[in-house]
Amino acid sequence: MDETMDFSQAPEDSAEPEQEFLDDTENLDLEDLPLFGDEESSEEGEDAEEPEEEFPEEGQEPTFEINGQQMSLEDVNRSFGYAQRAAREVLQLRQDTALLDDYARLAGMSRQEYLSALAQNLQEAKIQREAQMKGVEPEAIRQQIQIRQQQEQALLQQQRQLQAQEQARAARLAPYRELISRYPQLQNPANLPPQVAAQIQQGVHPVVAYQDFILSQQQIEAQKQIIREKSPGSAAGTGNGDLDGALAAFMSVFNE
Repeated sequence: MDETMDFSQAPEDSAEPEQEFLDDTENLDLEDLPLFGDEESSEEGEDAEEPEEEFPEEGQEPTFEINGQQMSLEDVNRSFGYAQRAAREVLQLRQDTALLDDYARLAGMSRQEYLSALAQNLQEAKIQREAQMKGVEPEAIRQQIQIRQQQEQALLQQQRQLQAQEQARAARLAPYRELISRYPQLQNPANLPPQVAAQIQQGVHPVVAYQDFILSQQQIEAQKQIIREKSPGSAAGTGNGDLDGALAAFMSVFNE
């Protein structure tokens, strides 16, 4: 008895369920199938309205929001042009710097040393050309340049000294300007008390010296007022000023 089983043929009863499944799928409408992951929101989305796109009115220039700022198409194009120009300049600068570094490296110098040498060579070339045009020796031109540089340096030093002197004078006069600004009556020197001037000459700040004078005068007036109030003939002190005056007149008859 041969027990070998043939798997090349499917069981006879397996074809019927498959055919029934195919028959069911023929009547399905793909639009009725929910999207993946949209089972719960499919019904809610039926009544949702899609946002309307806003378009510029006819004749109105469109605007764009960039970094929170509204920009017109012209502004965007202009900014883009500036950015392109700046990028080209940076690229050109890098290329020029790299070329300069190559030349400096070939000369065994740093970039700064190479630039200094170029400046000296340019200056010497100018001297040679000027000497040739004037028909003199290059040394004569060098002497003129040296004299001119010395004169410019002396003038610059003089200007610096004058500026320093003006600053020192302004700092020295600042306290006095403050004094007459706060007390305009002192613009007339006759109104400056001698004791205030003496204190200023001793190094006291002018404003402090004058305010000290004001306080001392107020204290003197206060002391005088107290003395007047306490004096025997003072109306404020005893209230018998008229009586004391009459008594004095009366006693004068007796030479007392």
